[in-house]
Amino acid sequence: MRIYITGIRGQLGAALRLSLDGHTVEGGDLPDWDMTDRGQVLETFEAFRPDAVVHAAALTAVDYCAEHPREAVRINGVGTYNVAAATEAVGALLVAISTNEVFDGLAQAPYQEYDPRHPVNAYGYSKFVAEQVAEKLCSRTMIVRTAWLYAQGGTNFIHKMLARSKAGQTSKVVTDEVSSPTYAADLADGLRKLIEIGGRGIFHLVNEGACSRFEFAQE
Repeated sequence: MRIYITGIRGQLGAALRLSLDGHTVEGGDLPDWDMTDRGQVLETFEAFRPDAVVHAAALTAVDYCAEHPREAVRINGVGTYNVAAATEAVGALLVAISTNEVFDGLAQAPYQEYDPRHPVNAYGYSKFVAEQVAEKLCSRTMIVRTAWLYAQGGTNFIHKMLARSKAGQTSKVVTDEVSSPTYAADLADGLRKLIEIGGRGIFHLVNEGACSRFEFAQE
């Protein structure tokens, strides 16, 4: 299969490049490829003619999104609009990567794919917009929600905790935020399987188990 990865230099994009060995893979990322540039996105897809597009590019900094909510919607919402429209134009499968942040976090049990979305922060809202855009614009769509992604490369929660520890700094970490930390390589392998079987609809794809941010930091 011919597979295009948006955000290919990110944690997930890099893991996907390895996991999709055997397929023809290309991808784009900042600064030379910008999903908010509709013309560039369409031109890229028309030239590559992908069978599937894994849309992993996103503005994921939660605190930054809270301070810049319009920018979050412009990048995650409008950017996804451009990717979804171009994917539909070339007849490819859209695999839109989403997040647990589309939920409000009030449930007392793990969220199911069919649970109603109710984001409570700017990042979650921008991804809620992205999900709706993907569903409405592309006839072949798979939305994959994940949580607390980490990898050996890039910057994530583990790296931040290690950096503070090595610097002799004390960290205050919450106990009331619980989710399933997910290793990027495992997520990439799961995505490969879903793409190869032609999955459609919404999927929750995380590693087994759950913990609080505090427990994650302790480990």
